[in-house]
Amino acid sequence: RRCSGTMAVEIARQPLARRYLANRCSLAYVFYVLCTLCIIILPYILAYTSESFWLKEQTVRVRPLVQFQHEALVSAQGALPGDRYLWSTSPALNEVFGAKLKAASVRYTEVDRDLDGTPERLNVQVAVPLLPGEEVHAFTALLALRYRLARPVALDLNAMAVVHVEGGRAGAGVQYAGDLQIQSDLPLFTPAGEVEGPDPLMGAASAKTLREVEPSVLISRYVDLPTAVHLVPRYPVWVPGGGASSFVANITMAVRPQAVAYAPRVPELLKFAWVQYLALLVPVFVIVVAARRFAAFQQITPCRVVNDLRSGSAKDHDF
Repeated sequence: RRCSGTMAVEIARQPLARRYLANRCSLAYVFYVLCTLCIIILPYILAYTSESFWLKEQTVRVRPLVQFQHEALVSAQGALPGDRYLWSTSPALNEVFGAKLKAASVRYTEVDRDLDGTPERLNVQVAVPLLPGEEVHAFTALLALRYRLARPVALDLNAMAVVHVEGGRAGAGVQYAGDLQIQSDLPLFTPAGEVEGPDPLMGAASAKTLREVEPSVLISRYVDLPTAVHLVPRYPVWVPGGGASSFVANITMAVRPQAVAYAPRVPELLKFAWVQYLALLVPVFVIVVAARRFAAFQQITPCRVVNDLRSGSAKDHDF
């Protein structure tokens, strides 16, 4: 029984198509294969030539875990070139200092405001006792640190903080504040669990002569390292005061989040390359498919047309 047009409801839909067929040895089939290859290969060529396909370097902002290793080398310069006072945390190295040894004390505290186990600030206080008539006109301290990164790059690095301040006159101490920053010639890539960098204090504990432990010598060797952590000064303040019973240096090292460049691993590399490839695959696919359809519709590449509206009918177009 027929339904009126106003009461008709669409129950299902079956699309009808006009199909363009060609033999495997025809020009149309060769053009079809070339278009398929273009869809696959052309996005890769475009992405590769853009010089951003393979991700060689990535940057992430992280806060490292930095801790003082309780190893230090202290040098205080008096008014005369021969007035020099040295001390280290190594008993063997203190024997090398001889008469220049001046027993100092070091106090260390960490500040972790958010209690996440990663200190935001390291405080080191160095006190050098002075006898009557002794003065300090310049102060140098080398502090051994351990610098760690967990994600996305695993890095465990021996580092050294260098503190050097000179005053125009005798001082009673120094207030030194700075930021710890890592610098590397190449993107960081270190296998997990491997400790990088030199021995603490550039191996000063094994020195046999005073020349080997000169702060200038150790610092020059340290700055030549391809990857190193540096204490960048912000507000060094020299506290004048000759005749004091001790010279006290209060050193504050801020551990702030910083941008770290690293070499991405294979999964991250492939993920980024796939995104670049896919971004170019879509427009290439649309353009190539449109060109292929246009060639078939206009019979630029001769093919046989089968219309589903006429079951069993086929029509050859040839020019």
